[in-house]
Amino acid sequence: MSIWFTPSVSAYDIVTAPTTPQPDASPLIITSYKTTSAGTDIGFIQIYNDSDSLQDLSAWTITDGENNRSMVINARAGYIEPGTHVVVAQGGVENATYTMTSWSQVVTVPKIIKSLTLSSAQFKAHVSQIGGTVDIWLMRNATTSGYSTSTTAAAFGAPYQPLFDDGLYALPSAPAGLHVVEIYPYASTCDPLDTNVLCGDYIKLVNDSTLPIDLSSYVLRTDSSSSTRTSANTFNLSGYGVLMPGGYTLISQTDGGGQLSLTNSGGYVWVEDVWGLAQFPETMMRYESVGSSLQGYGYARDESGNWQWTSTPMPGSANVITPPPTQECPDGKYLNPETNRCRSLEDTISALTSCDEGSERNPTTNRCRKITTASSTQTACKEGQVRNPETNRCRSIASEVADLIPCNDGYERNPATNRCRKVAVAGSETVKYPVEPYEQGGASMATWWVMGGIGILALGYGVWEWREEIGTAGGRLIRVITRRKQ
Repeated sequence: MSIWFTPSVSAYDIVTAPTTPQPDASPLIITSYKTTSAGTDIGFIQIYNDSDSLQDLSAWTITDGENNRSMVINARAGYIEPGTHVVVAQGGVENATYTMTSWSQVVTVPKIIKSLTLSSAQFKAHVSQIGGTVDIWLMRNATTSGYSTSTTAAAFGAPYQPLFDDGLYALPSAPAGLHVVEIYPYASTCDPLDTNVLCGDYIKLVNDSTLPIDLSSYVLRTDSSSSTRTSANTFNLSGYGVLMPGGYTLISQTDGGGQLSLTNSGGYVWVEDVWGLAQFPETMMRYESVGSSLQGYGYARDESGNWQWTSTPMPGSANVITPPPTQECPDGKYLNPETNRCRSLEDTISALTSCDEGSERNPTTNRCRKITTASSTQTACKEGQVRNPETNRCRSIASEVADLIPCNDGYERNPATNRCRKVAVAGSETVKYPVEPYEQGGASMATWWVMGGIGILALGYGVWEWREEIGTAGGRLIRVITRRKQ
């Protein structure tokens, strides 16, 4: 890739991009053309899809390089299937699929067209050489392996040589009545030479409508291994013909003839058009995960439209529902009807076993607890005890007011605490807490003498420290008193 810039342009103004390689050959080629106006214009061109994929013609342009002009295929864009032709004409061709628009610019003196280029941004351009001073009609020679590069002039006189126009690809309508009715995702184990259909996975379809369904326009898809199309999850139904009302068809092989294989972890199956442009959700079906306990079982739809596992898969006829045998699960587990596996009871509240008699389930912990019953059915309290109705527990009878022992002489019962207290002395009835006499002991007197001595010592030390200041203050006081006497 070459990069250039001028000194007046900042390097940051230059945008670079990686080169995008294009295929060596264009998927579309011009197989026939006719010039008009003495070789300066085009009457029609015949286009052929030489690839194996669907091509959108709206992305292609026809260019006349000699006159520097182009024309785009008109707005009635569409898809051309592999191995088919369409004709693009300015006029004069009956039943042509496309009508070319006018050239992008008007040339005052048009030159003879020497080449036509059919191009798209996604592919390498196809160039068809043209030349002559008179109108010509050339057709590219066809061989058993495709078109060659040589051309043959077509006759202008009647009868004209035919052009090929297969039209555009049209999306099919939804296949009303076409449904998946059985999925066999975990085949039985067989020896290498066993060709029984139950030795491989399969999908069974049914026509539930009253009209025949042409399967050639559809493919069956799964999401096994990949969410995009692969040879292992895309099965063309064109070889299955027409499915009559009430009929079944079995898909058990890939398009290449290999054995169909579905993932055991569950997935989806549905129908879409041949080229994957449209999916039909009404045909979609999800199958459940399957383990070794369900190997050889089919996941089938019953007469009521419900899906369940059956131990009698029916690859060639109507479903026969035979539920898997009920197996015994160990204590603390239950059988999941969807997977036929035992799972813990704690995984679902609905499967919890009932509590023992006299117990109930705690809504907080989901465990069984003993039910609190009436006192009449409980064990009697011991002698000297009574049952507390608030806690439902036994307590001493001494706490019950009705049976309290009388207080001793000089005491009364405190109504707040229900305990005995000393009766207040006379004259103190109005005092809530009467003062009682306190006799001072010898130890207390010694304490007071010690504290007094410490105080005297502290006072003496202060006088000593402030002796000069005290003396000066005293002299001043004497002089003031002497003056007042005089």
